[in-house]
Amino acid sequence: AAASVTGTMNLQFASSAELVPMDYSDLHIAEQVNVNSPASLPEGVTFSGKTSTAKNKAYAFAFSGANAENYTYTVKYTVAGVAGEKTLTSDDGINFVIPKEDVKGDITISVTTAAKAPAGE
Repeated sequence: AAASVTGTMNLQFASSAELVPMDYSDLHIAEQVNVNSPASLPEGVTFSGKTSTAKNKAYAFAFSGANAENYTYTVKYTVAGVAGEKTLTSDDGINFVIPKEDVKGDITISVTTAAKAPAGE
């Protein structure tokens, strides 16, 4: 039978390389939160967000579809465990982002739409 050896072994090597600790953050599986999308949207408009997202990361979504450009969207959201409802703004009126600071629990998104006046009116 083979005998086992215990003890301390010191390794030395010569190098000018800078030793950097390993970063495993990309391998960590982030805790997920659920996202409840808007209950109803006008015909021809779809919600493009995922149904879950990583906790403490910004959550982006958009409205798309054949009629998406024909509406203005008032977007509000609540986060489980956080009091109050917040309103989102968008630079282009279609793409929205919930800041990572707010992604602490399950998210519920509500939307009110209003038809835009046709161009030239």
